[in-house]
Order: sequence, then C-alpha cells, then structure tokens
Amino acid sequence: LQAVNSDNRPISARLKITGLDIRGKVVRISQMSGHLDEDNSESDPTRIVPHDREWRPELEEGWIKYVFPPHSFSVLRFE
Repeated sequence: LQAVNSDNRPISARLKITGLDIRGKVVRISQMSGHLDEDNSESDPTRIVPHDREWRPELEEGWIKYVFPPHSFSVLRFE
C-alpha cells in the first residue's frame, strides 16, 4: 500500500486487507516525511530520507487502524 498525506496534520485511516491473513504478521513500513519548506542540501543531504521499520498491526473487527504522519509518503508492505 502506498499513501501520501499532503495535509499538515496526521491522518487516521482504517484499512481492510482482504485475501491475506495478517494476524501475527509483520508489516514492513518505509516512510518519509518533512515540512514542505524543508529540502536536502549540499551541507545536509540526508535531512529528509526514508525510514524503515516493522509493525505488528492489530485487527479490530477485521479493520487495521493506522495513522499517517503529516506531509508524508508511506509504503506499507503486507507479506
């Protein structure tokens, strides 16, 4: 799943993944975020870079709750 949050506030989403049993599984997340006026410069080339992490989602009545950070691009890998 790829998602962009262009808002300046976090966005809470409810996700339903059909055809894949994710109970007890790890979701791999790669995410990049920063203020709209920030950029990478020659003196700070890694100011905005993707960060990777793992997440174990919890199901609530078949739905997953996830909060996308402000000004972010997120890739969630359900395997």
